[in-house]
Amino acid sequence: MAGVILAEMATAAVAAQLAKPNCQDRCGDVGIPYPFGTTEDCYLDESFFINCTTSSTGNFLPFSGETIVQNISIHGQLDILMYTANDCYNETGSQSSNQPYLTTADIFTISNTQNKFVAVGCDTNAFLYATRNSKSFYLGCVSSCQSISDVINGSCSGIGCCEGPLQFLFYYLDSLRYNETVPMVLDWAIGNDTCKYAQTKSDYVCGGNSTCYDLTTGMGTVAVQTVTMETRIS
Repeated sequence: MAGVILAEMATAAVAAQLAKPNCQDRCGDVGIPYPFGTTEDCYLDESFFINCTTSSTGNFLPFSGETIVQNISIHGQLDILMYTANDCYNETGSQSSNQPYLTTADIFTISNTQNKFVAVGCDTNAFLYATRNSKSFYLGCVSSCQSISDVINGSCSGIGCCEGPLQFLFYYLDSLRYNETVPMVLDWAIGNDTCKYAQTKSDYVCGGNSTCYDLTTGMGTVAVQTVTMETRIS
């Protein structure tokens, strides 16, 4: 079969080719490839439902749960916007704080190769609490500095900024104070079986024009085998 791997095409073309027939293939600027979909019978199951809503400015915005989706990759990644946590004081000493949380369907995990946990500030202790495979864990870091003038934009060495594995790309630390959200990447997969086992099941979802790949994701040395698909066209 002479084919072209759709992932090598432009994102818009990929979504149009991979949406189910008679199904909406875009929501605003975001392509919606199967197994995701915006209406019933267009997605694999409720975990892949994308709620295409109209914003206050009249633009279409795709949501997964309560999270804004920026891009969907058929290679098992979902780009979203995540709210930033903050604990700040103004010139008068008044405090304002925000402690956001992220709840996703079981098919999603926070990518530990495409994200970093970053904390910015002087005298800052930052912690992230999460669960994985029904087990709780947390990570954190500490940053300190005597003066904001000691902080170097583009650097995160522990002086006014600290980071840990979880890769947000950032360039100007002082601009983060104005951002309520930052990009985050989620990994997604179809089921939690290996390809070898999934192919023996009656509800195997990869069709004749699809190839099943074992996608290994994990935190530390613990890995979970999940299934993703790469689709070709004749």
